[in-house]
Amino acid sequence: MAQQLRVPYADRNGDLVHVSQTTRGLACGCICIECGGRLIARKGQKTTHHFAHHTSERRCDGESLLHSLGKRLVAQRIAAAIGARRAVAVVWKCERCYLEHEADLAQGATRIAVEHTIRTAGGAIRPDVTVFGLSGEPRALIEVTVTHEPEQPVHDFALKNGVAVVEFQLDTAADLKMLDQAEPLRPARATIDCLTDACPACGDPLLNESVRYVLYVVEGPCWKCGSNMKIALWEGVEGGIYDHLGPCLFGPSGRAFGLLVEDGQGPDEEELSLARRHGAVIQRQYSRTMGGSYMANTCTRCKAFVGANYEDDYADLINTSNQVAEYSRCQHCGCGTCNCKN
Repeated sequence: MAQQLRVPYADRNGDLVHVSQTTRGLACGCICIECGGRLIARKGQKTTHHFAHHTSERRCDGESLLHSLGKRLVAQRIAAAIGARRAVAVVWKCERCYLEHEADLAQGATRIAVEHTIRTAGGAIRPDVTVFGLSGEPRALIEVTVTHEPEQPVHDFALKNGVAVVEFQLDTAADLKMLDQAEPLRPARATIDCLTDACPACGDPLLNESVRYVLYVVEGPCWKCGSNMKIALWEGVEGGIYDHLGPCLFGPSGRAFGLLVEDGQGPDEEELSLARRHGAVIQRQYSRTMGGSYMANTCTRCKAFVGANYEDDYADLINTSNQVAEYSRCQHCGCGTCNCKN
């Protein structure tokens, strides 16, 4: 064991144990996982508790020892979780949508193997840890890196077969505690399936900022005569409430419309039809204030319409029960999608 590497983990009867779980000195009953030499548990007052070789001539390469301990720790943790039917949460920054996702490394897993050889068309690969699924297929490949990056064939195999690759970086012996105890685990890199909804047209993730607005149909009194009426309201991406959207991109067809424009074009016909099916009466009205006409919520009794001056009066009526649809636009191909409730 290298002089500067004060490792807090060792093998005891086939399991890795932390120095805090052992008694002091040779009585710890531990051996080095690299050379098999007997270890002493040093638990003094001046230095961080760690293991050291009983025979001073014993020396293990620090990089190899870190790597061996790292893969054994993560394998032992996942195996224990599989046996106890508990999760091993891992959080990573997705390389497709750049958002943070969370998954369970033990979900659907039946067993794990350290340095298991996988035969491929181009030869063979030996990931540090392989997680197997219900049918015995590789479900995830885990790599523990100290200085050397994982070999490219590992990533090639994973990409071709839809297998996740999770990489953990170890720089010091202190990083071992992360693999053993961190909740959740945060790998340096992970190529796991993106969990963000994909665009049905191009397959790229629909990012949060792609959501343009949500359509609601609320019930409230007409601002002029007090009669009960249905009002279609749109909640914009920044939280503003509108009975119109102004010049913007919206609607499932992906066409661009400006509601307050000279030629009087209005919302997408599919969107209008959806709002009307939920009881909103939307008719073209002329606004002297705006100097033009646009489609607006209209009272069936007095024919007054809800314009920009009154839309906020109905905002507090919005809740999840009167949400009708959420409209999104893919930033990659520009197509629009509508998640309609009915």
